[in-house]
Amino acid sequence: MGDPIYNALNVPTLNSTDIMTFAGASRAVNHLTIYRNISDPSFSYSYSISATWDQLTGIVVDFHSSTYYSSVAGTYYGNSMASITTTNLWSSTTTGDFVLLSAPTNLTVNAGSSTISHIYAISINGFGGTISFSAQVYPSGPSVTISPSTVSLLQGENASAILTVSTIIDTISRIYTVNVTGTSGSTSHSIMLQVTVNPSTSPDFSISANPSFIFTSPGTQGSTTITVSAINGFTGFVSIGVAPSQGLTVSAYLSGVAGSGSGVMYVLAMTPGNYTVDVIATSGYLYHSVTVYVIVTGLAAPDFSIYASPSMLTVSPFTSASSLIIVTSLNGFSGTVHLSIVPQQPVPVGFSTSLSQTNVTLLSNGYGQANATLTVSTTANTTGTVDLLVYGSSASLSHAAGIRVIETLGLPPDFSISSPASFVSLDQGISAVFSVSIASIRGFNGTVYLTSDVFPHYLNRPVLSISPAYVTLYPDSISTTTLTISTFTTTLAGAYNFTITGTAASQGGFLSHTFVGQILITAPYQPDFNIYASPNFLFLQAGSSGTSQIQAYPFGPVNGNYTVSLTIQVPSVPGLTATLNPSYITITQSFTSPASLTVNTLTTTAPGNYTINITAQGAGYTHLVAVQVQVIAPPIIKLTPSSGPLGTKVLVQGSGFPVFYGQTEILMTFDDQLLGFIFTSTSSLNFTFNVPQAQVGTHLVKATQPGFLGTATAAFEVLPTPGPSNFTISLDTGTVYFPGDKTTISILTTQNGLLTSPSDLQITILMLKPDGSTISLAATKLATGLYSGTMTIPASNSLGTYTIVATAHSATLGNASALRSFEVKPTWVKANANSITTGTALVGLVATMGIAWKKGYLKRREDD
Repeated sequence: MGDPIYNALNVPTLNSTDIMTFAGASRAVNHLTIYRNISDPSFSYSYSISATWDQLTGIVVDFHSSTYYSSVAGTYYGNSMASITTTNLWSSTTTGDFVLLSAPTNLTVNAGSSTISHIYAISINGFGGTISFSAQVYPSGPSVTISPSTVSLLQGENASAILTVSTIIDTISRIYTVNVTGTSGSTSHSIMLQVTVNPSTSPDFSISANPSFIFTSPGTQGSTTITVSAINGFTGFVSIGVAPSQGLTVSAYLSGVAGSGSGVMYVLAMTPGNYTVDVIATSGYLYHSVTVYVIVTGLAAPDFSIYASPSMLTVSPFTSASSLIIVTSLNGFSGTVHLSIVPQQPVPVGFSTSLSQTNVTLLSNGYGQANATLTVSTTANTTGTVDLLVYGSSASLSHAAGIRVIETLGLPPDFSISSPASFVSLDQGISAVFSVSIASIRGFNGTVYLTSDVFPHYLNRPVLSISPAYVTLYPDSISTTTLTISTFTTTLAGAYNFTITGTAASQGGFLSHTFVGQILITAPYQPDFNIYASPNFLFLQAGSSGTSQIQAYPFGPVNGNYTVSLTIQVPSVPGLTATLNPSYITITQSFTSPASLTVNTLTTTAPGNYTINITAQGAGYTHLVAVQVQVIAPPIIKLTPSSGPLGTKVLVQGSGFPVFYGQTEILMTFDDQLLGFIFTSTSSLNFTFNVPQAQVGTHLVKATQPGFLGTATAAFEVLPTPGPSNFTISLDTGTVYFPGDKTTISILTTQNGLLTSPSDLQITILMLKPDGSTISLAATKLATGLYSGTMTIPASNSLGTYTIVATAHSATLGNASALRSFEVKPTWVKANANSITTGTALVGLVATMGIAWKKGYLKRREDD
């Protein structure tokens, strides 16, 4: 609603979007109504146009117009209308479906901000199910998310999600298109939204380095100018920190500035190499950085470097934080380095520091490295910053690593970093991918920026990459990113330490956490291998399955074990599928277990010849093996007749049986009881048998081809053997009733002494009254062979003898009948009222009633 019908100024806009029925189906439609009025003293003219478009196809499904004209000559009216009744663009059936709507459809946002639109899924024709949302933006620039990404849509209802479009300060100003797709099973619909990104109007800042490349020699300082520039009237305070590579010392850098400013940063390295230093600037939630590259060439004297990772720690009351102090030999240095901690400000009350060891020893091979752990903790609930220098001293050499510790109040919002990559073992030239989880703690909400590093900084050391390099956390949520560890064939074998550091702005400062892991690089030689399939040809009947063993053999001795991963490529044929279990083969020095390829078909799979390719990858090698699959139609059999009693002669006619080597053998069974064999040189057969001894009911006839998976089946119904059925019916009721009593008639139907109720059994109950008239009663089935009928005797004019005739008829069992009668007498107490006058008479009455009851002349009323 409110969207322009085409791109121009001052054009009509859509009035509403509804779900209506057109051409036999519920459709999402857009409505447009235009009204115009023109008048002057001599005439008045007005018209209105109302049109309805189908949202998905764009065709007009309904149209109304009216015209009014009035002048001195008279008044005129005009109306027209049209509505679609049939179309081939959609089905008139009521198949369930859904449509997507957005509100609003056109979004506007300033760079560095975000905006939202509501996405609605509406059920039509009784649709109900789960809908998964996805969104893409074109061209790339803003980021889009949909929450929730999956909704449950009830029949006749609607469900909604929120599309969030986020930008950064550097997002290019232009018009972007967002395509939102909703998918439920094979049903999918999409809508498009327009996002206009305007230049940022929010105060911000930028940071730059000039020059960004510094060329120097070992032991010689280099410098660059760091400049912070205000944008859109920014006046806040910008805090600046640095993250240099191992072996690079940074000093006298600009630590902070209000609004705009600049300062010189000095760098120093004692050994040749390529270094980087990330200059990070933050102000509240604003974050920018610039990287300076330092290239050091030439020779230098033996020395060592000291480095802290991370160089920034955050502690709160009764918590601790740690930093890895890394000491590395440079230019063949060897000896013991003494470590000490020197605070740069007075230490707050409750603040403490410790080192896991105060002396580390470096070897003289020029690649030595030793580590110690610095731990800081506090028991005070205060805020502040403590700068620490960890000095490393050896004879006349002395270097320091700086660490900034931020104290926060209480337990502030925080985040954690975790990954299964705490220890990774890789061969040279192999890469590995791990997940990294960043979790919100105590309601942390913000963006965490991730960096990584590997120690020692050898040439061709393992390379770490994180994608994406930042994640956005919502309170108590968890986000994941991907860590890729890549190695080269020239990577030195040995152990490496690596860190993943996350930094985020929080409560006017910033948080930093580091995940520390180890990489072990090995350099084994693994031979090439060959891949086989046994069998490499499968002959399948449609609806059956087959297996082939996939095996890999090395061409030479195996150095340890290595894994060959398997992937399959299956032709796109309905009903043809294949699976591998497992999806890999482990090649060992002694024995290699194969993988099992299972090929499945449906009875609807089209007959034909197909090729399934299996790709095997391992130890840097790739090989391909193919399995040919021939699918044939399943055989069928027909029984004539398909039912009959024992001994019935049955003709079995079959077709579709494959023939191998001239003739094929077919095994015929009745409920897996062997009937015989037949040999045929064609794909069809004729086989005759007499129904063997079997119970009445459905039985299975099978035609099986030994050694082949194909089996055809047909059902045969064994009917009762004709002959004397001994079918009987019996009935029972009381002998004496009184007016107003309810009579109950019980009926049993038996065959050969067993209760029976064949499906075609018909029971009738006829009652002959004393006056010669008859009454038909309904028989109600209570259980197999047990029926009942009831009648209430009239309160007057009902005395006398009643006769009951029950008949049963069944086409399979025959006919049977039974007869029974009872008497209706006056109520005994009423008839002898004059005799019940004294106690003696009362005793006589009791005795007489007892005798009458015992003889069966009296019957208790069922409702008493």
